[in-house]
Amino acid sequence: MKLPRHALRLRRARGRPAHQVVAWAGAAWLLCAAAGGLAGLRVNTSPSIPPGLYRVSAAPVVRGACVLLCPPPTPVFALARARGYLGAGFCAGGYGYLMKQVLALPGDQVDFAARGVSVNGRLLVGSAPLAADLAGRPLPRTAPRALTLAAGELLLMSPARPQAFDARYFGPVAQAQVKSVIVPLLTWPPGGQTDQSICRPANARAAAAPANPWRGAHAAPRPTHEKE
Repeated sequence: MKLPRHALRLRRARGRPAHQVVAWAGAAWLLCAAAGGLAGLRVNTSPSIPPGLYRVSAAPVVRGACVLLCPPPTPVFALARARGYLGAGFCAGGYGYLMKQVLALPGDQVDFAARGVSVNGRLLVGSAPLAADLAGRPLPRTAPRALTLAAGELLLMSPARPQAFDARYFGPVAQAQVKSVIVPLLTWPPGGQTDQSICRPANARAAAAPANPWRGAHAAPRPTHEKE
C-alpha cells in the first residue's frame, strides 16, 4: 500500500532522533535572534525592566530612558558573573549585556544609604539594598555616601524589580559603557507591575510625569538575585 506524501513526511519527522529536533529548534532560534539583532531588535526576558520587545535607538541618553550596556570589567561584576547574577556574552570579560533604566544624570545628587538610594533628595521606592542573596551569600554594596554624579556618569536602576542587581551594588557607571538607548515596542508588566512610565522618558509621555519614577507599591523584596 502506497502512503500519501504528507503521511511519509510525518512518518519521517516522527522517526527523527530527539537530539536532531532539538538541534533544528536551536538553529531556528539562533537565526531568529540574529535576524532580530540585525534589524536592531532586542528581546528582554529579564525582570530588571518590563519583559518584551525593544528597538535599539540612536536617541540621546536622558533621564527615564532604558539603555543597553556592557558591564565594566570590575571585581563586583566579576563576582556577579561567577555567582550567576549576570549572563555570559560578548562584552569585555565575557559578560552579557545589561538592560537598565537611567534614573540620574551628571550633576544630580545621589545618596546611597541603608534605607535606599535617593536622587536629588527623593528616595526611590524599593531601593534599599539587600544584605544577602537567596543562597545566604553576602552581597556587595555601594558604600553609604552622598555624591554628585560627575560628567559621563549615570545611575542605572531596575525600577521593575527591587531584587535586581543594579547601582545599589555596583554604584554609578560610565556612560561610555552604554551601547545604545532601547525603546519599548511591545512589553508587559512583570509580576503585576503597572507603572507604564518605565523606559519611557518624561519628555516623551503625553500624561503628566509621576512625582516618583518608582511610583506604586512593591512587595517586600526577597533576598534573591537572578540573571539581570
